[in-house]
Amino acid sequence: MDVNDTTPREDYTIAGKTFSIPQPYTEGHTLTAGEASQLNQVLAENIRNNLAGRVKELVDGGTFDQDDAQLMVDTYFEEYEMGVRSGGGGRVVDPVRKEAMVITANLVKDAIKRKHGGLKGVKVKDINAKAASIIDNKDHPRHREIWDTAHQRVAAQRDLADLELDAA
Repeated sequence: MDVNDTTPREDYTIAGKTFSIPQPYTEGHTLTAGEASQLNQVLAENIRNNLAGRVKELVDGGTFDQDDAQLMVDTYFEEYEMGVRSGGGGRVVDPVRKEAMVITANLVKDAIKRKHGGLKGVKVKDINAKAASIIDNKDHPRHREIWDTAHQRVAAQRDLADLELDAA
């Protein structure tokens, strides 16, 4: 790793003390095998950590389905941007639209399973594209139902969050 006097640095606190740590990686940096392995590990850990609560809810609620959960992971991966914090400086995501996409993707998956017996060979991007076309089509017979359900779920999640905050 080539670090010199011109290498950018960032201050980090370690055990209450501030240290200047080099930041040698820039866009376009060619990764070594070790760096690639580390980034892949961080990616997998971030996805695992960010979805752990949702998977636990499904398991605890008795509604866990491996294929559905894998689709959730694959969908999250497709939308994930390494280094972008979704709560702050990242793009703004409408929680109701996101929930409508989850609902509709599940409906699309269920239809594919009924028609073809499973999801083998079906790409997540194709499921998501079909789901997006359904939720954006005001003439689709289930359009209003999907959006109403998404609104209800997001409102329920907010109510639960408020209860958690009140209890804390």
